[in-house]
Amino acid sequence: LGHKDIVQNVAKIEQAVHTWIDHRRELLSIQEGFEEDATDINTAPYVELFSPTLRDLLQFEIDMEAHNKLPRLREKTAAMGLLWVRRQLQYQTALFENVLHVPTRFESTKDAVSAAYLEVYNRYHGWAVQKIFSYS
Repeated sequence: LGHKDIVQNVAKIEQAVHTWIDHRRELLSIQEGFEEDATDINTAPYVELFSPTLRDLLQFEIDMEAHNKLPRLREKTAAMGLLWVRRQLQYQTALFENVLHVPTRFESTKDAVSAAYLEVYNRYHGWAVQKIFSYS
């Protein structure tokens, strides 16, 4: 389940990167057309094609109004993917940290994993997902 979650969230980020690059490519082609028609090169807008930073991606989503009412994020966006990837990394870090403390702080590995889940995910998951996690 965790692997599938990570893959889905990274796919959201990748899709947003491709959309951002396509948008920049369009701006670049407009720029090239403008430069051919412009008599003064200094008045032409300049757009460079490069990979976006995280800030670029998030700003692009704001500019394109990808989210209706911030701070609520739409599901299939880079912001949502980044948020859950960060939570997943936080969970993995907490899990590994807790496992180091078996049996001194936690009686078993299961207790260490459960504590990491409670620390990171519990407040974000609904009842059904909590039960699935507990079962798995």
